[in-house]
Amino acid sequence: MITCNLEISLKMIKKNIILNELKKNFLLYLFFLSVFLSLDTNFDNIKNIDITNSKSIFLGIRFILPYCLLIFFIKKYFNKLNFRHDDVYVKILLNLLFFSQFLQIISTTLSDNNLFNLTFIFSFIMIILSIIVFDNINSLDKLYVFGLIILTIITLIYSYILIKWLIFDSFHLNLYGSWPHGTEAGRIFSNEVPRSSGLARSSLLSLIPLSFFLLTTRIYKITYLILYLVFLVLVFIILTTQSRVVLFCYGLGSLTLIIYSFQHFIQIKKKIAQIFLLIFLPIIIWYSIIEIKYYLQLETEIILTNKEKTEVSGYSGREMTEKLRTVDPKSFTSRRFIDWKDILDKNDRKFFGYGALGDRYLINQSASSTFFYNYASGGIISLLIFILLILRSIFVNFQIVFKIEKKISDKNYMILSASFIQIFLIFRCFFESSFAVFGIDSIFFFITFFYSEKYYQKIIYDKKII
Repeated sequence: MITCNLEISLKMIKKNIILNELKKNFLLYLFFLSVFLSLDTNFDNIKNIDITNSKSIFLGIRFILPYCLLIFFIKKYFNKLNFRHDDVYVKILLNLLFFSQFLQIISTTLSDNNLFNLTFIFSFIMIILSIIVFDNINSLDKLYVFGLIILTIITLIYSYILIKWLIFDSFHLNLYGSWPHGTEAGRIFSNEVPRSSGLARSSLLSLIPLSFFLLTTRIYKITYLILYLVFLVLVFIILTTQSRVVLFCYGLGSLTLIIYSFQHFIQIKKKIAQIFLLIFLPIIIWYSIIEIKYYLQLETEIILTNKEKTEVSGYSGREMTEKLRTVDPKSFTSRRFIDWKDILDKNDRKFFGYGALGDRYLINQSASSTFFYNYASGGIISLLIFILLILRSIFVNFQIVFKIEKKISDKNYMILSASFIQIFLIFRCFFESSFAVFGIDSIFFFITFFYSEKYYQKIIYDKKII
């Protein structure tokens, strides 16, 4: 009884601390949220705004709101914008990061690139500035959780739309290549809808800390059940969208969970139970749903031609008829090598690049690589800066995962999840533009980068004192 009352009291205290934090720094959280939610907007949403259309007004507000709040943000937190860090190398790295963005601004204005692309750089800088303030007020952990909540809510909304479409409105057995028809209903929120690879990425970003939390933390059964249902949805999206990079990292993550399960629990029954719940049961549920869907639609499929199926759900024979996606025999890398070669051949501004979205300026599409994006947008200078950033991240996170926090617990699962998110995004950056340009990848890479740096410096400082 005493223990129960103590737990309730601690939760009430924690709740009050969170509410006081939100009240005290409401503008800071609102500013971060506004930049986050401006993700798929652009200047055209203002230029072509239709005041008789609620969606057009909504998109215009989403685009312009961060710039309106920026004035109040700088006024209130001006003294907090100075990056205070004990490590000189990290300070230099941050200054170089800002330099790379200013270099891309200059390159954009001096080339024939679209000046409105500069909004991507402005949003990138605004996110970094908000993270610096959170760092200076020692609230990076709260920002990390806040960002994860936003991301998970958005991911679940689009997951619901996509799963509903997959099960009831299509003949597909996987979601690879389901863009744009699979998430067409999501256009009520935006003119753009996420691709299957983007939704897979977002699912894994949410899944990493959630799986560590479920593994290590004792919570009420009803809370566990709700979070576990979210967990199942995220895994289902990863297994059906079938992004190869995400699937590979999900496989490595599953092996990590097995190792952590054996470390964390003493009883063999608990070890097996956790491994079954977090790894095997989600796969069984995914396979069962797809199998049931396949047999239920067999009769309908027999009487419809492929043309009719296409009209109904964007059906494509090569990609959708199997539970597992097939690889294009003509291009295993989905033409990435051809795109990378084109960027190397067409880039005449090798040191400075062509500015914001330089890859689209050169080859009219994404570079599908952080390295080639930086080379196209900021030249060799930006490329080298991001390589230094990546090397620093690898060093710090390998120290945390393999030396400082070898075993997972309810005390360190947050910092471990932040490290694994960076490792995942670094692996992904070889095949996607990722955190080189403003987007979900850059938001979470830099939140977790600053978070792990802060943690690592604290550990070093504590050791020096001892």
